[in-house]
Amino acid sequence: MIGRLVNNPFQFVSSCKMCREDIVKKCEQAVADHEAYLVRYRQCSAWLAEAQAKFDKCRGESGSGARPDLLHCSTVLQELLMEQPSASSLLNTTVELGEKLYPSTAVEGRETVRQQLQELQHTLESLYDATSSLERELQAKLSRWSGFEECSKNLRRWLSEVEAQLPAELELKATLDEKRAQLQTYRALLHDAVAHQQDIVSLRDKTESLPERNDKIDQQLQLLTEQHASILKRAQMYLERRVRIKTLVPILNWRCERKRKWKQDPYTLTGFAHKSRVSSSARWVFPRWYGLLFRNLSTTLAYQKLGDYNP
Repeated sequence: MIGRLVNNPFQFVSSCKMCREDIVKKCEQAVADHEAYLVRYRQCSAWLAEAQAKFDKCRGESGSGARPDLLHCSTVLQELLMEQPSASSLLNTTVELGEKLYPSTAVEGRETVRQQLQELQHTLESLYDATSSLERELQAKLSRWSGFEECSKNLRRWLSEVEAQLPAELELKATLDEKRAQLQTYRALLHDAVAHQQDIVSLRDKTESLPERNDKIDQQLQLLTEQHASILKRAQMYLERRVRIKTLVPILNWRCERKRKWKQDPYTLTGFAHKSRVSSSARWVFPRWYGLLFRNLSTTLAYQKLGDYNP
């Protein structure tokens, strides 16, 4: 072969020229491939550094436990998780370009590229594992905040509704039917207030489990507890008063009826048909004795003045 090339110098020169061009093309391609790899490598490294900085900042802010900070950090972490597919695609492209360099790179260069790719892969995996873990922690904390706020909101709404039904002073009614309806209302309110004691206990437990507890939260809990205690006490007091009044109504009705008959004919209440059959001493003692019976009618008159009794 060499002898033929020597015998034909033009062919030799042409062959050398082709070989040189082929080597130059390979070198140019190797340089272009390496430059493309470095561009992707720097791009991937810059993205990972920026994402790592966002994660580190969120991890620091989430330690406070305040709900606004938790919401902000959760939003940032969710954005990072949404970018995971594009980050993985960028990393895969970088890996492909790096592996493409192996045939045209010396042993030392191949080892350097391999280490760079492994470092990128490890950094990306660690970042998203930590991001997912921190996001779950934030969601758990936000869930506790949501539970507390929902419980306190429902309790405030119930307290407002009951306050509208339970006046500061006992409202007096004119008729027996109205009093019975009021009695049922107060019984239902008292039962409802007793049932909502569990909501106070639940709110206190949720307060204890909050990621951050401050004076404002404690004041809110104390206010709701005091309002509930006031409503419970008022409902119980009104119910007791209304039951006591209801118990007095038949007695007062009976006394009023007896008083009416007494005014008509006091001697008929003794069982005698006519006063002529009553001794003179009895005529003197009986009115005085029976008058004492109606002395308690002052209670009836008092209720009439209050407007809370209508026989």
